[in-house]
Amino acid sequence: MWKPSACLGAAGFERFFDELVDLGGVTQVEPPTLADLCARYELEMDPDSVPALVERFGLRFPGEPI
Repeated sequence: MWKPSACLGAAGFERFFDELVDLGGVTQVEPPTLADLCARYELEMDPDSVPALVERFGLRFPGEPI
């Protein structure tokens, strides 16, 4: 479960985000590629939940207009 008040992870987990950005981000990466990336970091992700989370918490993707 995503908790907006905390972001916890093991040392080195920041590389997951670096790799995800290099792949185009969660909305652009091909599902099998995302599944492989998540498996390497022992992460379960539901990309279909991202739009609702963005709307619910008033988030925006980097590069989007403010």
